[in-house]
Amino acid sequence: MSKKSILNKSYNFINKYTIIFNYHDKFRYKNMKEELSLDESLESAMSYVEKGYNTTIDQKMKECIKKEVKQAIPELNKILTPLINSAVSSDQSSLSQSQQADLVKKLIEIMMPHMQKIITASE
Repeated sequence: MSKKSILNKSYNFINKYTIIFNYHDKFRYKNMKEELSLDESLESAMSYVEKGYNTTIDQKMKECIKKEVKQAIPELNKILTPLINSAVSSDQSSLSQSQQADLVKKLIEIMMPHMQKIITASE
């Protein structure tokens, strides 16, 4: 095998590795960015509550709220997506009243354990 051939293979290997590394790095960065955005949104919401009620939420409580919201999001997305789509669709009959009521009940079922944990943390 010629030196040029070996160099080309080495270059191709390094190039492929770099592309794979960059892909994973961008994916990890995107996930970190989304999580940071969620943390920022939650911090903003809690700050708004603190100002509105002229109170302070302690750090332990803030961490509990963040944890519970993050755990609830995947389940909530399954429920909220059809509910929101139904609410904003021009064809209001995309979900029947009973289907909407079932989704709202499911939403409450999902959130209740998380809310109980947050309340317990506040005691």
